[in-house]
Formats: sequence, C-alpha cells, structure tokens
Amino acid sequence: KNKKDEKDWDTYAKMLAAGDSDLHVSRTCWCLWFFLASVAVWIITGILCYLIDIRYHCKNSVLVIANLGTTASVVLSMSAAVRIIPHLAASPTFKCHNIVFIALIYAFSYVTTQFDMDSSTLSPIMTMSDTDKSGIFYNDGSDQQLVTPYPACSMTWGSEKTQVRILDLAAMAYYAYSGNSSNFDYMLEQSFGKNAKRVFFDEYDIVPRIVAARHCAEGADRKDDSCTLIMSVKGISNKLDVMTFMGIFSTVMIMQTFDTIFPLLSTVPKRLVVHIISMFRLPTVKDLQDKYITKLEETMGQLQTSFPNDGIVFTGHGTDGLFAELAGARMGLPAVGFSAPGQFYMMATYGIGEEEIAENVMTVVPSMDAVPWVAKHVDILQRIVCRRANGMHSTPAQCHSIRKIACELWRVCGDVNNRNFLEACLLIDPSTFVKEALVSTNCIGQQFSKKRNATCRIVSDR
Repeated sequence: KNKKDEKDWDTYAKMLAAGDSDLHVSRTCWCLWFFLASVAVWIITGILCYLIDIRYHCKNSVLVIANLGTTASVVLSMSAAVRIIPHLAASPTFKCHNIVFIALIYAFSYVTTQFDMDSSTLSPIMTMSDTDKSGIFYNDGSDQQLVTPYPACSMTWGSEKTQVRILDLAAMAYYAYSGNSSNFDYMLEQSFGKNAKRVFFDEYDIVPRIVAARHCAEGADRKDDSCTLIMSVKGISNKLDVMTFMGIFSTVMIMQTFDTIFPLLSTVPKRLVVHIISMFRLPTVKDLQDKYITKLEETMGQLQTSFPNDGIVFTGHGTDGLFAELAGARMGLPAVGFSAPGQFYMMATYGIGEEEIAENVMTVVPSMDAVPWVAKHVDILQRIVCRRANGMHSTPAQCHSIRKIACELWRVCGDVNNRNFLEACLLIDPSTFVKEALVSTNCIGQQFSKKRNATCRIVSDR
C-alpha cells in the first residue's frame, strides 16, 4: 500500500494476485503498447487496402486484408483492455463478445461477395413467343382441378385502358437490375411488346437506382394519352447496397434480435419504439433515408409533369421495395413491393400514418425469406409458397430472388396475357448458382401436397 516502499508494494501486489486468478504481478505496463499497436495495425490496414484497390482493383484481396487487419486490431485492443480494466475485460462475457464480433465481420464479408450481379445481360422473365407452348399457362380459378390462384393475381393497377397485373410489376422489379438501357429496352419489348417504352433510366451505381416504363394501348402513346407508368427501384445487387441496408435497418434488426431473448418490443408501446428509432437516427443514416424518398418523389414529380393523365404504380424488390412503398404511401399512389421489409418503424420518420400504408401498399412475401421479417408490416400481405422444383424448401437466398418470386406467381396463377415463361421458370439458367429449374412442369397449376399419389409432392426436409 505504501508506494515508497517497493518491498511492501510487491507483497501487496502478490497478495492481490493470489486472490484473483485474472491478476498477475508485472513491473511493466504493456497496455499502452498494445493500444498503440492496435491503432498502427488499423492505419496500416487502411493504407494497404487503399493501395491495392487503386493499383490492382482486386476487391477480394482488399476484403481479405481488411478482415485480417480488423481481427489483429481487435485482438490487440482486447489485450490492452485486459490490462487496463481486468475486472471487466478478462471476463468470459467480454471475450465471447469479441469472438462473436469477429465472427460477424467474416460472415458479413462473405455475404457481400454474394451480391455482385452480372447486370449487363439479364434475360426477360416472360416473352411474347409461342414457339414452345410449355411455358404458356393461365389459371382463372374456374378449373377445380387446378390450385386456387393467389388473390393478388386478380388485382390490377394503373390506367383503366392499360391495366397491369402482379406479374407485370414483378418483371419490372427484376428489370430494374438491368445494367444498360439497351438490355432494358430489349426486355421491355420481349415482355410487353412495342407498346412499353422506357421513360426514365438511372445509372446502375446510383442509390437509389430508379427505372420507369410507360405502358400504353396500341396507337395511344402520346404524352396526353392515358397510359400506365411503372416506376421501379432496384434492390440489393452489390456491396454498396448491402452496406446501405445494414446502415438503415441495423437498429431495428438488433432490437428484434434482443426481443426474442428479452421481450422488449412486445411490452413497450409500438409508437414509442417508432419515435425512439426516429429520434436516435445517426445523421448519416438520416441523410441517406431522406435522400431515398426525396429522389423518388422528385423523379415521380418529373414523370407526372410529362405524362399528366397516366396511372402510376411504384414497385421494387427487397430493401428498395420498402422505399417504393413508403413513397407511394406519402404520395397517395399504389405501390407493390416484393420481399420488402416492414414499414411500421419507418413511418414516423417520413410522417406516414397506418391509413396511408393500408390503403396504398401491398407486399409479396415468400415463405423462408428472412428480409420481410425485418420490422413490422402494416400493409396488405400476399404470402406465397417457396419450394424448389423437387418439393423441398428453398434457401432464404433463393426465396428472396425476384425471379423465383415471379415464377412462383406464374406457377400458381399463370399469365392472363398468355406470355411464355419457359426460359425463366422451366429451364436451367446457367448464369446462376442454382443448377435446377425454378419450377417443375408437374407443379404448374398444382398444389404442393404430402400425399403419395400427388402430382406435385412436398419433400420433408426438416
């Protein structure tokens, strides 16, 4: 206790160490050196990543170096913390927290490698071709031997003269991923004929990325004619989109995760949670959210000025489908999202009430897809089945695919315009990691069943 007497201090230190296994006697304090080493590793990692990205443009190498550097920096910081605050940092809980943090870094890095889509050569969801009629099917609900169509399949949107249906919106949500205008125009012509024209097309890397097409009756495509204008917002397709999604929805995801362990959200008034999330938004996240809605509203304003008599529909896939829904609700226009997160915790941010959501918005939710479970939905939900062609459950990533969603809607409902879905749904797409068709011919218009003699059997995989 008496620092002037070195012998007494050593005796006191040994006595403390004997009573606590987390303590040991040392005449050198390494905490500052570990902390400085951690900072140095972090700086060197940033410099290396920058140089490799600028000179070699090798994203994978940058990702590996960033992960290794982050791991080393975390380990060094943990070593410094153990020496500064051993009563806290030496505990198993603290160590587990760091291990989980490092594991999440690697998991998130792996996820980002799965979202680089080849957007230059997308193929159309449906075509006007009738050379092979195996991809042409329509179920109006009158045939008792066919499965009951999804209710959303009978809904229509847009101008009375050129109404569009759920498959048209699903196709437009997919075509928003097209990387160039010529490919986009080609898919429009293949799916809708010459009466659908591109009227807005953002660059691919812009966030949010918006495309729009105008669907008119034959011979009625003047600016003052009454057509249907579909504005589509691109979903997650690259690492920037993943980071944007995490930045906007990380708070809600963390709160939902803790709520499964410690029921918090279910005991606190929902509106209070909404206002807390809105109040504590980071400035960067706030600017990003405001940018989304502002861009959508400005673009829609331009299109409404150019085509004042058109019926307008918002659509989009995934995260950006949510912002299409929110923009539609704010402007009093119909919006259909595919695999979009819930709107409830974002309503206060944009001054939207539950009434506007309920009256204007619908979301298509595939089973096994995790994204629509983020936040809470207050809109109309059309739940759909998501199974592989062999009857087994699809993976969450497959269920989130807009192509898979469109093919499931076609499998059950068919297409009232008798367009051909052969290539998209019944044939194997060599450009994807899924080496099987999205739909089995045995399951077209049939209900998945566990019966042994069923045409379309469910395979138990749980």
